[in-house]
Amino acid sequence: MIGAPLAGGWLEWRDAARRRPAGWLRRALGVVVPNAVAVGLAAGAVADGPGRVLPAVGLVVAQLACVVLAARALRYPLRPELGEMAVEVTDKVRSDHQSGVLAWALQDEARLTDREVMVVVRPGPTSAFGLAVRLDDVMDVSARAVRPGERPWIRLDGGEQYFAGEGEVVEIRHRRGVLVVPVCNAEAFAEVICSRIAARQGMPSKN
Repeated sequence: MIGAPLAGGWLEWRDAARRRPAGWLRRALGVVVPNAVAVGLAAGAVADGPGRVLPAVGLVVAQLACVVLAARALRYPLRPELGEMAVEVTDKVRSDHQSGVLAWALQDEARLTDREVMVVVRPGPTSAFGLAVRLDDVMDVSARAVRPGERPWIRLDGGEQYFAGEGEVVEIRHRRGVLVVPVCNAEAFAEVICSRIAARQGMPSKN
């Protein structure tokens, strides 16, 4: 069962997830489940009956619970301190065509890395569209309410137009224009962006 740790190490080398809490659970499944199978096989060799699977089940539950709790602590609630940490911060993006969809089920998201703010829109199950702004190019970040008759916040290559609908948006003014992103927690996400920019510049963040 050494294949699972080796595969996990290779994946981490190819696509490091240590700074992306949103991907920790998927990465953990690739290691925890094979290890639990190994524990179950070992327990089956020394015990009979239904009790031999309990160690494997307990191992999976305990390890995955730790991963989920650790990842959630670095994702929710959004707070300015996250901008000072070396982790990717994400928030779900809502549009009027997804009205009524629960936040956890939304497919589009905004990501704040150590270098940029990236918006990923998934118009279909096999397609994705990305839009990014470098933090070095950002001049101002604020949260505001959606204005009546506001233009679509994004236009895709296929001609689709997404409108923000009701609520608040994050407005990012940068050297090439303005990026408006209707995230679910606009005010908090804007504060995290400001905090990260301040941390990069060696300035105290405004909490």
